Amino acid sequence: MGASGRERGGQSFGNRENLNVERNLKYKSFDKDIKKSRQMKNVKIWKYSGIFLIATGIIHSCAVGVMFSTALWAMLKDGLFNAVGEDFTRGCAFWSFLFGIMLILLGYVMHYYVKQEQKPAPIFWGYWLLGLGVIGCIIMPISGFWLVIPQAFIILFAKWK
Repeated sequence: MGASGRERGGQSFGNRENLNVERNLKYKSFDKDIKKSRQMKNVKIWKYSGIFLIATGIIHSCAVGVMFSTALWAMLKDGLFNAVGEDFTRGCAFWSFLFGIMLILLGYVMHYYVKQEQKPAPIFWGYWLLGLGVIGCIIMPISGFWLVIPQAFIILFAKWK
């Protein structure tokens, strides 16, 4: 037996100082884990509302590019001046693509506002997005309008708290 108790494989057992050091290291690690979990709970999702809208606009624009690729290429091939004419498909492709670009732009404006003011987006944006999403889902149930509804609630709940 060593001076600090029984020894096996280079480790000493029975030494209270070593046990206390090990216990303190475990508790410090545990405290760090608790602090991290508290930080994760304090993450304010409303800070990302502009990013969510940008992502929605990108998804929308990509989906339009895939679904209306022939119409968009035909418009580019014919020249963009008066490229829509009376063609309904080209008109839908143009306005759908433009709507995606406008969502991206609105997302950038919202993100800029949130970063500058360090507070949630104005509540009217939440109501506007909710109205847009609900009306869009009623008129076109099989569409991407449902993506906007959770984003509206993020803004609205941030203001209600």
